[in-house]
Amino acid sequence: MILKETAIIGIWIIIGAVALGGFDALGLLSPHEAGLASAIEVDLPEVYRIWREKEAIFVDSRPSAAFKRTHIPGAVNVPLGTLKQVADTLSRLSIGRDESVILYCSGAHCPNAHQLMFLFLRLGYRNVRVFSRGLEIWKVLGYPLEKDGRNGRRS
Repeated sequence: MILKETAIIGIWIIIGAVALGGFDALGLLSPHEAGLASAIEVDLPEVYRIWREKEAIFVDSRPSAAFKRTHIPGAVNVPLGTLKQVADTLSRLSIGRDESVILYCSGAHCPNAHQLMFLFLRLGYRNVRVFSRGLEIWKVLGYPLEKDGRNGRRS
């Protein structure tokens, strides 16, 4: 009986933690548990400077239809998918494993960029960072946008 009550209390503690802090409060969706967050995150105004100076390839991790509607100018689209799908897309785009890459998604609540980062790392890419606040904050600040279906790199 005590074991059953302890298990029930434990479940309620977990449910409470999720309700108060969101699912990621348990560290199940983010790279923070691995101590990688400070090394992989890039934010404003640094990300805008990097884009303006063309110091990295910007990769939009959203589905192709969303990318075609609007994206950061010069970004390429690598939708989140299986390791093989991502590898195939990267080989078509000719992104080298040593190139500086910044991944982004629609906004702070979209996990695609972080999930895609782990696939990039598994494929041997070494200089990968995530712009967590993504396209949402980019738009709010009035930064440039492209609204076409091209999937090429800025020259």
